[in-house]
Amino acid sequence: MKKGKIGKIGVLSLLLAMLSAPSSFAAVPAFDSSDSFTTQENVLTTVVVADVDASIGVTNYAILSSTVDAASLDAGDLTIDADDGEIRFAVTPDFEAPADSNADNTYVVRVRATNGDGTSTQTVYIDVTDSNPLPPADATLTAIVQNTNATVVSPVFTMEDAGGNYILGGADAGDFTIDAATGVVTWAASPDFETPTDATPDNVYEFTVTYTDVDGTSDTVLYDIAVTDAVYAPSDDATLETPENSNPGSAVTGFGVFTDIGTGTYTLGGADAASFTIDPATGVVTWNATRNFEDPSSVANTNAYSISVTYTENVTGATDTVLYTINITNVDESPTGLTVTPAMGGYQLAWTPNPDANMGTIQFYTYEVEIDGNWHSSLSLGNRATIGGLSGTTSYDVRVAAVVNGIVQDYATGNAVTLALPVVSASTGNASRQKARFS
Repeated sequence: MKKGKIGKIGVLSLLLAMLSAPSSFAAVPAFDSSDSFTTQENVLTTVVVADVDASIGVTNYAILSSTVDAASLDAGDLTIDADDGEIRFAVTPDFEAPADSNADNTYVVRVRATNGDGTSTQTVYIDVTDSNPLPPADATLTAIVQNTNATVVSPVFTMEDAGGNYILGGADAGDFTIDAATGVVTWAASPDFETPTDATPDNVYEFTVTYTDVDGTSDTVLYDIAVTDAVYAPSDDATLETPENSNPGSAVTGFGVFTDIGTGTYTLGGADAASFTIDPATGVVTWNATRNFEDPSSVANTNAYSISVTYTENVTGATDTVLYTINITNVDESPTGLTVTPAMGGYQLAWTPNPDANMGTIQFYTYEVEIDGNWHSSLSLGNRATIGGLSGTTSYDVRVAAVVNGIVQDYATGNAVTLALPVVSASTGNASRQKARFS
């Protein structure tokens, strides 16, 4: 044999060597993944991958049933993707209620990989571990108005196990109560903005809710909630009364009291606000001018004045308003002691001026006689007048009233008078006037 040439014997030896060498084109699957995996309870979508040598083709994966392979104890609890070998639980595993054959939370199956050259199997062990309950995200809760004792929060933990309990914690835990079974948090007492009880105190309350499973695993969520200010007006709008002739600057009484107020300001509103003044610090309402029942001056031209009183906190802006109707009531301003006596040329009327100094300056008096159903008026600058030309055989009604600022005030409603004359008598009339009768 010459150098550089292969003889017949050498060629044969080379062919035999090639035939005896392993070939990637003719090999059964070979698992190269671990046979042990761990997954957390309560997760249905947890995936376990059964890997094989990537250089070896696999046409099918399967989990052998326990009847085919006794080692596949928990085949009924798992499924496998026939194409890629991903293993999933058929039902969400529960650490506290294991479903594996010996109830130890280790699920055992036999996995088979198949290709055109044959099959391989691997025993796979999947351990299910206990999970901590997952809390909702820490949160700033919607602010609550003071004096409200409503549910604060109802946290929802996931992956918790039945039978656990909720507990409160944090700097302001003492301001709340919690239902240990449901986790519902409520105020221990209605919060008051003016007297905060949080640890800071800044009217922002912080607390935690912790859920603990029966096996002792737990997790916690942090909350904070702000308390906002509120002002409370008297509960109902109201109608008040003030007698006429009240002096300018006299206070209107009967207003309700605003509550939960700090430092703030009172303001007036309403149709007749211009008739009044309010003390911005105390809320005292006073009249700007004397009011005359006989000469109403409200916007509606009645004796009913409509106003509103509003209180506003200076710092927070909390505010509330109450509406009032203030009615002017009549005061008897009639002259008193009306008498009728015979006088030369007729009859003399005499009366005493009303002592109410607040009714205003009396300009003069009007005295009237009713004849045939009609009243006939005359004026007097003093408290006496003479009526003449009346028949002594006819009865007449006589009345007197003061005139202030051009407005006739109340007609006389004084005491009854009996005159010691055979032809003259006087008596009181109805509530609006006194009648003196004479013949």
